[in-house]
Order: sequence, then structure tokens, then C-alpha cells
Amino acid sequence: SWATFFDSYRNLTYKHIMGLKWVTYFCRNARYVLKTDDDVFIDLFQLTAYLREALGPLAPPNLMMCVLIRRPFVKRSQRSKWRVSFQEYRQNRYPPYCSGWGILMSPDVVFNLYRVSAGIPYFWVTMFLCRGYWRNGLACRT
Repeated sequence: SWATFFDSYRNLTYKHIMGLKWVTYFCRNARYVLKTDDDVFIDLFQLTAYLREALGPLAPPNLMMCVLIRRPFVKRSQRSKWRVSFQEYRQNRYPPYCSGWGILMSPDVVFNLYRVSAGIPYFWVTMFLCRGYWRNGLACRT
């Protein structure tokens, strides 16, 4: 079994780590890795053309392309499915992070994210994976 957990918003970090693990073990020849949400439409023809023309057939090392979210407020409302209590996270704003709806990575970034994920305290908001990546000295271009 790759992972055993209940599929819920509070377990999306587990799902993300499981995906990183899967790619690390079974997609060794991948040129690029795209993490996207299941409700996002990707124009594969445009994306492929962009990758071929702008970046080349192989991803440059340390590539992480995303929409960067800059210091958003932590949701504290009881009505929000993304509510985070003060006990879970003390700050009023999150650090900058990649929006989860689409992240394009080079395979080395996927491997390194997976590698450092074991040493990062679990937090159910998945953006902390990228934060842990940067905190562990693994610079990547965003």
C-alpha cells in the first residue's frame, strides 16, 4: 500500500506527498511533472508547445513554475473549509507559496520535495510542503 488515509481536505498534504512518492518511484524518465487540481482544465497542446519552445525538451534543474501567492491572510472563520485555528498556526499571514491549482516542476524538484517531506512537521495546508522545501536549503526558481 502506498498510503492509507481518508480522502478529505484535511489530508490533501498526504495525497500530495503520495503523488511525489509515486512520481519518484515510477516516473524516472519524466521530463516535466505537472501537479494540478482535479477541477482545473489544462490545454495540453498549448502547454506542450510552451514547454518545447520556451524551456526545451528537458526541464532545467530546480524548475518550479506556479502562480505565487504572496502572504495571504490565514482563514479563521468557522464557516471556511480552509479554517486554521491559532493553535494550528499562530501567524495571521502565510508565507509566500505556490497556488495548488497548477505547479510545473522538474523531476529533481519532485524528488527533493518528497525527500524533505519526511522531515517537515505535518500541516494539512499543502503549501507548507513548498515552504519546507525552501527552508531545507533547496532553492528553486518560481
